[in-house]
Amino acid sequence: MFYKLILETALGDMAHDSWVLQLPVTIGRNPQHGVCINHESISRTHCQLVLNSQGALLLRDMNSTNGTYVRDRRVKQSELFPGEIFQVGALLFRIEYESDTDHGRPAPVPKSFDLSATKPMITLGDAPASSPVAPSRKWWQFWR
Repeated sequence: MFYKLILETALGDMAHDSWVLQLPVTIGRNPQHGVCINHESISRTHCQLVLNSQGALLLRDMNSTNGTYVRDRRVKQSELFPGEIFQVGALLFRIEYESDTDHGRPAPVPKSFDLSATKPMITLGDAPASSPVAPSRKWWQFWR
C-alpha cells in the first residue's frame, strides 16, 4: 500500500502539489529528503512519515523550529488516518491512500535555495500593534 501526500496550502512556485510516498519518508527543505519543500517555515529536516509495528501511519516531528500539528495541536508523534489534514510549519497537507497500481511522479529536486536557517513564524503575541487581531483567524494565518 502507498500513501499520497497532498499540499492543501497554495504555493505559486511549487512544481507540483502531491507526492506518492515510499515510507519511511522525511519532509523538509533538504533536497535529499523524499519530500523537499522550499518554504521558510519548514526546517531542513522537519518531520517523518513512518509505519509502526502494527502498520499504522505515524507522523514524527524531528525537533523542528515551527512544529508539526495534527488536529490543531503541536505533536511530537501522532497516528494519521487517510483523509486527515496535518500542518508542517505554515503549510497544510492531507494524507490519502494510493492504489498499488497508480504510479506517482518523482519529487523534483530544486535547483538551489538557502538551507542555512529556518525563519520562525510570527505568533499572535508578535503581531504588530497596528494590525487588529481577529479571534476567528488561526495563529498560522498571521505569519503570511
